[in-house]
Amino acid sequence: MSGQKKRNFQIEAFKHRVVVDPKYAEKTWKILEHAIHEIYNHNASGLSFEELYRNAYNMVLHKFGEKLYSGLVTTMTHHLKEISKSIEAAQGELFLEELNRKWAEHNKALQMIRDILMYMDIDLKRCLQSLACVKGKNVLRKEPMSKDIAEEDAFFFNDKFTSKFIKVKIGTVVAQRESEPENLETRQRVEEDRKPQIEAAIVRIMKSRRVLDHNNIVAEVTKQLQARFLPNPVVIKKRIESLIEREFLERDKTDRKLYRYLA
Repeated sequence: MSGQKKRNFQIEAFKHRVVVDPKYAEKTWKILEHAIHEIYNHNASGLSFEELYRNAYNMVLHKFGEKLYSGLVTTMTHHLKEISKSIEAAQGELFLEELNRKWAEHNKALQMIRDILMYMDIDLKRCLQSLACVKGKNVLRKEPMSKDIAEEDAFFFNDKFTSKFIKVKIGTVVAQRESEPENLETRQRVEEDRKPQIEAAIVRIMKSRRVLDHNNIVAEVTKQLQARFLPNPVVIKKRIESLIEREFLERDKTDRKLYRYLA
């Protein structure tokens, strides 16, 4: 036994292979593409932005980010061409009015689409941080200069950048990833922060209209808040029930879907 050659054993982590449906990317993109069309057609009230965000995130996670990006470019180009035709068709004094209206609608649509593609936005910020904020590798110049990337930041080519290497390796800044419990806690905190805004919108609408049915309240609240976020109809219903409990509203005695303003 002593003459036998000793063997070295190495314990490695089990590598679990995730098998993805070959049609996954196409199916998921079709869902996202439909949502973008609905946003531009002013039919966004029935969309679940959390679910759409999860779809976009999973496409990037499964290495289908390029398909997501190219599909987005094609779809957005189509809608921009339609907007351009509508503006060009406007004549005389209506031209500026149509231009202003279409620009405002387009900006509102972009805000919603950005909510869906938030993961890509985070990824872009990480890339910009790597190119502009890492000392010795800052091929871009950021104004104002800081470690974080903000919406109003401007980026320029850094003409003062020098390196002794022919090739400069720039690594992406690693973002700290939230665990599932942390992710859930973040979503719950966001929902909690949005409750007062939803309730305030309901009260404003009911104070003005005095009597309104459920579907119209949901539509009006969505219209008022969609520039900031798209409220979930289920959450709106819960906020209405909370306002009824606190005697801001009451249900009609004959029609349970009709609400009356009390306060």
